[in-house]
Amino acid sequence: ISQYQEIAQMTELNLKTLESEVFALTRAVNHVAKITQDTDKTIGLIDLGARSTTCSILEKEALKSSHSFKVGGNELTEIVAKSFGLKYNEAEKIRNQNGLVSDGAEKKNMRRVLVPIVDSILEEIKQAFRSFYREEGREIDKIFLAGGISLMPGMKEYFAASLKKPIVVLNPFANIAHPKILGNKLKEIGPSYAVAVGLALKGLE
Repeated sequence: ISQYQEIAQMTELNLKTLESEVFALTRAVNHVAKITQDTDKTIGLIDLGARSTTCSILEKEALKSSHSFKVGGNELTEIVAKSFGLKYNEAEKIRNQNGLVSDGAEKKNMRRVLVPIVDSILEEIKQAFRSFYREEGREIDKIFLAGGISLMPGMKEYFAASLKKPIVVLNPFANIAHPKILGNKLKEIGPSYAVAVGLALKGLE
């Protein structure tokens, strides 16, 4: 907190509030859920970040639980770099291009390297969902994916096959006015800006 306060002071910004990422992300998801008419559903929110993954559960727009674990995009990049003898930035670029798609020998090799880490993420998510079911007696109805890693080719489909739930990649800019020419770009970068958009929406409440 003191670091953020210092940054605000150095940049001469008026710091009005500080908020945990998960609450900002919850607000962004609720904004979209109203558009998709999912506010009455039990929603699983998975934020696939660079350094960690956070699995949260929302019910009637309220955050019911949240579980973070230190497995994220960095681990995926590091295993690609190590397996194929690449520099980190080069490995990240190839990871983003190929992801979990399995057509062609090169992509199959990439998928084989990435799957064990992705499976470890999925196991943590399944445990969180099972814990919620034991405590509340309700299943997850729908899952929203956020974070830059959610855009990795094949990720959404792999999650859907494993979790057996409807999955949507979060576009927090949905129903926010913007020039039409930016529509595709905002949808593309949306998952990476979900927390920022959720925090900005707080100022409009």
